[in-house]
Amino acid sequence: MEIVVIGSGFGGMLFLRRMQRHAPAGTRYTLITSRDHFLFTPRLIEHFRGDIPRHQAMKPLAQLRLPHTTIITEAARRIDLRKKQVITASRTVPYDYLLLAPGSTTNFFGVPGAAEHCYTLKSYGDMQELRRRLEQLNRLQQQIAIAIVGGGYTGTELAFGLSDYFRKRQGQTSISIIQSGQSILPGMDQKLVAHVLGRLSRLGIRVLANEQAVRARESGLSTASGKHIPADIIIWTAGIAPNTIPSSPETPLNGGKYLVNASLQLPGYPEAFAIGDCATNALLEQHPASAQFTRIQAHAAAVNMTALLRHLPLHPLTSFREKGFIFLLDGRRAAMTMGKRLLTGTLPWLLRKIIYSQRFREI
Repeated sequence: MEIVVIGSGFGGMLFLRRMQRHAPAGTRYTLITSRDHFLFTPRLIEHFRGDIPRHQAMKPLAQLRLPHTTIITEAARRIDLRKKQVITASRTVPYDYLLLAPGSTTNFFGVPGAAEHCYTLKSYGDMQELRRRLEQLNRLQQQIAIAIVGGGYTGTELAFGLSDYFRKRQGQTSISIIQSGQSILPGMDQKLVAHVLGRLSRLGIRVLANEQAVRARESGLSTASGKHIPADIIIWTAGIAPNTIPSSPETPLNGGKYLVNASLQLPGYPEAFAIGDCATNALLEQHPASAQFTRIQAHAAAVNMTALLRHLPLHPLTSFREKGFIFLLDGRRAAMTMGKRLLTGTLPWLLRKIIYSQRFREI
């Protein structure tokens, strides 16, 4: 029995771990990934600003104990669903069961100059490149203007991280968040949003709402309202695009994502599952790009694939609700929602540290 997993992100790795514990004896695995490591992306900003060492944010795959697993560090180029094969640049890999979790990439929404002039934060290499540029600018001992395009979870946490980064180095900097919507952190609890906005204001971080970036240049950004926002460095966190892999025959897509059923299977191919940023379940109203949701999907996919192997009924995933949300602020502070309550300060920061350490050890 051969199970192929595409993607070494949180979804793919957590699925693999759970399958190795519960699948029938003799099952073998192949992990196909373009990265040679696992990156716990929720902790990337913590590592960026020096709060945690590298080994608490990423793990080289070669150092992980993955029994009965072959690791292929290549990108999957095509999937033959009828023949049950994954094609890479150098080989064809057969499978009996397949888990698609290739994640996502940065979506520049066709904005001219964005890909050429903006930094991103989707990988460990992105973070290193950004830090090298910031250190280079900081050595010039002059005022530095930073524009963050996108006021969602990543962009707003990054603004706090940059504030800490430059405060520790005593560098002068101005930070602006450019958000196309009416407010940062869309869809989140309004008490949390209000607290975050107040904290940003106290740190001197500007929030430019209802401003849509329409062009990026080396000197800064142009917006749809006609503004020019000068910037020495532009960081793009405004959106993601799913990393779907071409298949034959073609499988239905919804918004560029694999359309899966309630059991997370591709229509017509019950042996193929898809989870994470690359998949959408028509029965679910929300598909947040969060580690919490990906964790739920990875567990559901592992349970259902194991049930399929054992000829047992499958369990549809038809609902999802966030159990709580912890947002990283500056220093040793965080904001946490629990139902209708909002907790702020050191306690949520400690809870986040404990929970994320536990999640990281699961891999």
